Amino acid sequence: MTVRADLLSLQRSDLHLDSFHQATFATSFDASVFRPAAMVALGLGVERRFLLTLVKGIGANPLIDRTPRAQTRPYAEAIAEVVFNPGELRTDRKHLLDFEARAYPGSRSSEPAVWLRASYQHRFPFGWHELWWHARGTLLAGGVLFPDEESIGGHLHGPFGESDFARKLASTGFEFRYSLLRDAVKVGVFYDQVVFGSIDRSIGAESLKSAGAGGPALHLLLADEFQIDFYFALGWKPDGATDRAASLVLRQVF
Repeated sequence: MTVRADLLSLQRSDLHLDSFHQATFATSFDASVFRPAAMVALGLGVERRFLLTLVKGIGANPLIDRTPRAQTRPYAEAIAEVVFNPGELRTDRKHLLDFEARAYPGSRSSEPAVWLRASYQHRFPFGWHELWWHARGTLLAGGVLFPDEESIGGHLHGPFGESDFARKLASTGFEFRYSLLRDAVKVGVFYDQVVFGSIDRSIGAESLKSAGAGGPALHLLLADEFQIDFYFALGWKPDGATDRAASLVLRQVF
């Protein structure tokens, strides 16, 4: 049995929504099979969602008022993970393929929906230096609410994180990390590219758009246990729009 609680706090400039919060509580019962190189899980669950403290700006999209403030959503899920280098001790260096599917059959307060997500990462070492490659994909179909839409900033290390959201996204990225002191200190340069279905809410249609981002990075290993990854990303779109963002990730890797 898995119990999970999430609190989302965001701004949606595309909807002229200055801020909102979403609290989600979920319980699921899963049957899992674990092996050193693979994991598969199937389960059933129920999710309770609350949309809170909406602060609308001038010209806020009417979609906001049509979105339910509370929902109960039953779901079925399937999760699969393949590790191509199970002997790797560092959790962040796994040669990894992940897949997650979730189906919402619908309820009194929600419409049917399907969520599909997949990700892949591979690390190529050159002595103490590294080349990283990653790819991600998301498909959200059916009754998808605006808080469930995915920010393209999550695929670009931050840029356009408050302005562009989509239900269909695919991205890839590369990063080269140069070692200054073994694994303790590394500097990097990265580039990410995403294609996504840009939503025209006036006609309810999507069109294919793209965006990219790149910049420098700094990586620190503290106490031989905690990894700090800092990125400064400069983003761009073919229409000339630009954005920049900094991001920081702290995780335990042993």
